[in-house]
Amino acid sequence: MDIKSKYQEQWSDIFISKGNQGLLSIAPRSGKTRCALQIATKTNCKHILVVYPDNKIKNSWLKDVKDTDYQANITYTTYLSLFKHINTYDYIFFDEIHQTSEAQREEIVKLLKINSRWAGLSGSLSSKTIKELNQYFKAKVIIDYSIEQAIKDGLISNYEIHVISCKLDDKITFKNKKGKLVTEKKMSDNYSYVIDWLRSQGKSTMFAALGRMRLIQKSVGKIEKTKELLNQFKNERVLIFNGLTVTANSFGSLVHHSKNENEEEFIKFAANKSKFNHLAVVKIGNSGVNFIELDRIILNYFDSNEENTTQKICRALLLDENPDKIAKIYIICTNEEYERKWLQKSLKMFTQSKIYYD
Repeated sequence: MDIKSKYQEQWSDIFISKGNQGLLSIAPRSGKTRCALQIATKTNCKHILVVYPDNKIKNSWLKDVKDTDYQANITYTTYLSLFKHINTYDYIFFDEIHQTSEAQREEIVKLLKINSRWAGLSGSLSSKTIKELNQYFKAKVIIDYSIEQAIKDGLISNYEIHVISCKLDDKITFKNKKGKLVTEKKMSDNYSYVIDWLRSQGKSTMFAALGRMRLIQKSVGKIEKTKELLNQFKNERVLIFNGLTVTANSFGSLVHHSKNENEEEFIKFAANKSKFNHLAVVKIGNSGVNFIELDRIILNYFDSNEENTTQKICRALLLDENPDKIAKIYIICTNEEYERKWLQKSLKMFTQSKIYYD
């Protein structure tokens, strides 16, 4: 039995002994799905329900079910379709539970009224989400296994996070919605002014904040810095996270997003069987996918959500044949104060001494 299997055995025994209800917060790449299947096996389940945010996570379950030869009946569904499956089960597993919306949590409440055995799974539970889930389901964290502990125990690789600074462009002009010529910097300042004013009036800042985020996501400086890194690492396997398709398409690499779902090549890249060294993705790839032998990850886009950023970074922490591997992560961040604040919030789960600023 390898070290991951030993820990999964321990976690499943503890979870069962604590009453078969609660949260499993287990560092990404450490085997939370295998742990869930052990729980189901040890409690003699005949029919379990597995709920997840998207089908790539389902594919991960199917692989682990096949590899472990798990035999019970499994019903799979997304959180969006959960309302179709309000029934009784021997066990329910809510995967990536941190991604659930308020409406989806209301559907979970309905299920838990008629089911007593359940586990919420996540590799990146923030204290904010734990508090929210406790309010909805009286959910307590039964297993809390951090990234740093997983590194210490040899389950995942160590890491370095390099923050690459850039500036918003203040020279190239383009027309805003009113037809006026503005630069990126001027546009950002305008958005920030409007957001501050809306807050002072107690009004919603959602649309202005989204506009500012889109501006940041396609900034000239971020694209240039990313291209410089890709040129530097042209012979290495690099995964690039982007916020917009137009940005992902600009790097001349393999791309995967809603408008270009090259599923076959995406699977090949994840398995290290693709002819491409670089893959640019949009709103995909940060959970439910194991990328084999990645050399580096670039975050061209991030927000203040620490759970999302943690999931992206942890794609690089899968241990390969080299036990001394140090995963290299590069985050492109502008000098704008608001994005620096996002960065600080999003990296809460990582050790500060492993974060390097240029």
